[in-house]
Amino acid sequence: MDILIGLIFVWGLLCWAVGYAAESRGRSFIAFFILSLVTSPVLGLIVLLIMKDIKAEEQRDKARLDALAERDLARREEHEKQIEALRAITVAVAPKATAFSDAASATSIADELTKLARLVEVGLLTPEEFSAQKAALLNGSLHKDRPRDLTGAS
Repeated sequence: MDILIGLIFVWGLLCWAVGYAAESRGRSFIAFFILSLVTSPVLGLIVLLIMKDIKAEEQRDKARLDALAERDLARREEHEKQIEALRAITVAVAPKATAFSDAASATSIADELTKLARLVEVGLLTPEEFSAQKAALLNGSLHKDRPRDLTGAS
């Protein structure tokens, strides 16, 4: 009789150990204790070891998410630095760009006058038509440089 009580005590102790191991792996203590008690502590332990370790997976997922968040933060900071650099370049280049566009418009008017002069040479335009076109081109460029009067007065 003492041997039977000793075996039941060892059986229960082993079932408790399987339940404790299950709890440390993120599983239910009660479920694995009862499984081991009804079947066998060895079978309960084998089932436990076959199943995934939930706590270890949660720690890996948390570490992975932390690494992603850190990388995302570094990317955002780098992006902000690049935007600031682009803004600084834009501010530095903006006056040069307006000077270039004024030169380009002056060049385009000169090109147009050259084309009109060639048309006069070929005989497709009369000198009067050339003068009218030239005046229209020059007046158009003068009006671009002048601010508009919004009141309607000239």
